[in-house]
Amino acid sequence: MWEAIIFKNARQYAVAILKYKALRQDPRIVVIQRALGHCYSKSGQLKPALTSYNLALADDPTDGASLMGRAEVYFRLEQYDAALVDVNKVLDEEDEHVAAVLLKAKLLAIQSRNDE
Repeated sequence: MWEAIIFKNARQYAVAILKYKALRQDPRIVVIQRALGHCYSKSGQLKPALTSYNLALADDPTDGASLMGRAEVYFRLEQYDAALVDVNKVLDEEDEHVAAVLLKAKLLAIQSRNDE
């Protein structure tokens, strides 16, 4: 696991993805799937990122980091309604989560432009 974290922190996402994939049977599946989602997202692989975040949330639907990661992927995929649902779940648990507040502001601005 540590090797994968080191590669992720060094922004060597392709290597980190391979290391995390090897750990999929690990009991810390939420942590691994969230980390995989992060690596996929940072390397521009949004569909696999979404799959990894979904798997993490299947094990722990309240994991704020996975919800936030998935919201960011939805935002990049222009699935704004889905992103807003996840951001609101994060804010329900932690109302001053800075990244969630900023993403929600972006989402609401986009929605208001689309409503005009």
